[in-house]
Parts: sequence; structure tokens; C-alpha cells
Amino acid sequence: MRKRTRDSSFIRCEETVVHPDQWDCPKCGLPAGRDRNNPPSAVVNVPYKTHLAYVKERRTDAEGAKILEDALRKLRGDDLE
Repeated sequence: MRKRTRDSSFIRCEETVVHPDQWDCPKCGLPAGRDRNNPPSAVVNVPYKTHLAYVKERRTDAEGAKILEDALRKLRGDDLE
């Protein structure tokens, strides 16, 4: 009686498969890798910045107060221009 062996196409396929160095864990979603002693670090998600946050990066508080005062003056109709 002959012993069953693997199909040769299976072996060829196994040799040509490229295994990734890193992938997302299906259980927790964190990055996983082949090196158990040196796992990949978790990705840090930067929260979305609002328009105000971007403006505060470009303007000082004094500049912001001046722009706000000018806008309020225009809304009130106090603008002479």
C-alpha cells in the first residue's frame, strides 16, 4: 500500500507564497509580525484638527482678537469703510 503524499501543486504554491513581515491581528486589530520577541509597535492615530486649531497655529491670541473685533464691527454695521 502506498503512503499518500501531498499534491505537487500544493508544494509549488507553498514555495511561491510571499509571507508579509507585518499584518493586522484579526483578534485585536494591532500590528502583528513573525518575530515574537520583537513585535511591531502600534500605530498612533493623530486626532482630526479643527479649523480653529489650524488658525491658532498660524495666529497669536492678539491677532485673533483683532480679527474677531474687526468681524464683529462689520456685523454690527460699525465699519466705516
